[in-house]
Amino acid sequence: MLQKIKETNLLNLRKLAFKQALYRIGNVDTAEDIASQTIYTYILKHDKIKEQAEVSWICKVAENFCKQYLVKSKKKASLKQQLISSEFYTEDIKTEKDSELFDAFNEAKVTLSEDELNTLMFYFHCDNSIKKMAEISEESYVRLQKRIFRIKSKLRAETYKKMGMIATKKIVSDSLNNVIIQFLKRFKYHLENNSLDKMYYYFSQVDLEQYNPCFHIKGIIDYEIILKDSIYTVYVVFDAKEGDVGSFYFSFKVDENNYLKIVTQPRPHKRVMKLNPEDKEMVRKILQHSKEAKSGMVKFSEEDKNILNQFAVKYERKNK
Repeated sequence: MLQKIKETNLLNLRKLAFKQALYRIGNVDTAEDIASQTIYTYILKHDKIKEQAEVSWICKVAENFCKQYLVKSKKKASLKQQLISSEFYTEDIKTEKDSELFDAFNEAKVTLSEDELNTLMFYFHCDNSIKKMAEISEESYVRLQKRIFRIKSKLRAETYKKMGMIATKKIVSDSLNNVIIQFLKRFKYHLENNSLDKMYYYFSQVDLEQYNPCFHIKGIIDYEIILKDSIYTVYVVFDAKEGDVGSFYFSFKVDENNYLKIVTQPRPHKRVMKLNPEDKEMVRKILQHSKEAKSGMVKFSEEDKNILNQFAVKYERKNK
């Protein structure tokens, strides 16, 4: 097929397509791309194009490619503007009517990287369908699903922090949660192997020479977190090797590489309250119906406070 097309004619037609595109788009790189698209189309269809109609055909096809480009650019710019203004929400906060949440979400969007912002725009463009994203981009559905989850998690965490929440896992993004879990796993391993000095990057801002923790961690149960002045304090509950339950807390800040920098080494709590099954069920019910304050702390009624205080007194008597 290519042998039938004169090289000089092909070059002239490409120059014509380039001029048409440059005139309409005003960008050299884009004009080059459109000229190439036009010539590829010409090569595929040149047998059906009359020689005297080649010039008009090239101009028409180049014009159509320009229109397609402008439509896509306009749509992309519109999506970006909508995202930057206030048109979109993540599904997690879509049903919220709180104007404070609305404003906080818009502020949180600024924390997204360019790649994250483009992915989110693509997600909205596909009507919030990861399946459509996978079909168009030919990327793995699972990979896209994980990426969207991470972006939503980051947005949610930043949104709640903008709202002033300081004591809830809502302020922890998926990536930060993974970093905390990774730290706890490494801490447990190096604690057991007496090699905490190998975690120097984590502990580079504290003195490990006088640090001699005595935790016997069988497995991490859960953690809670508080944020104050850009420093996170994590409260960890764990299964001890002796069949008991223990807890410790530590503080850290996050560096520019999203890495933990320990500010306060893991330290044990002076007291850990272990409840019997009946008491645990009562506490669970109290927590379930208690309201969450703006800060993320649980607000207890006076009646619930009295019940919890009774547990504390009961615990003190039991351990005297």
